[in-house]
Amino acid sequence: MASCLVPEEFTATLNVDKSKNFQFVYEGTIAYAPALAEIRKSGLLSSAGETELKKGEAELRGKPGFTSVEYVGHGRYKVRYQETGSVQSGKKLFLDLIEFRTSPSGGIRILGTDISPDGRKQLSEIGLKLDGTLKVTTDLKVIEHNATSTPWFGGLFGAYEWHITLDQAKRPTILLQP
Repeated sequence: MASCLVPEEFTATLNVDKSKNFQFVYEGTIAYAPALAEIRKSGLLSSAGETELKKGEAELRGKPGFTSVEYVGHGRYKVRYQETGSVQSGKKLFLDLIEFRTSPSGGIRILGTDISPDGRKQLSEIGLKLDGTLKVTTDLKVIEHNATSTPWFGGLFGAYEWHITLDQAKRPTILLQP
């Protein structure tokens, strides 16, 4: 089941500190793609499908990182997910929403999900309502980014933020240097 879950409406926050540790929190909905496809095709999810997804609530609760899970119907779960750890090259967070890449010089590149044009089309066709916000905070030096908004008042308040949709033009990216 987990491999068919996709982020939908959310706020995801990531903090990376000078020690190269991260704290990540996702709050919002995730959708079960096959259920969305069934709803798109037939207009509703079968009662057996709804029952199975309701049972999936317990399965998700048992997975590491999930602090809150509620099946809200129509193939969607309202969740809160948390993860902490050390930044490692190639590590992906929560449904591949974020990926870390490190360089020999100590740089950390944080990449958001890269959805191919075909993937965007497929997700749109099943009725996914991708509408999220990714927020990154850090006490490391920011070398480059393509955020849609940045911290203000000399970087003391706010975060680097991206609005995540199916029609976003570029993959979120930020490069940090110790």
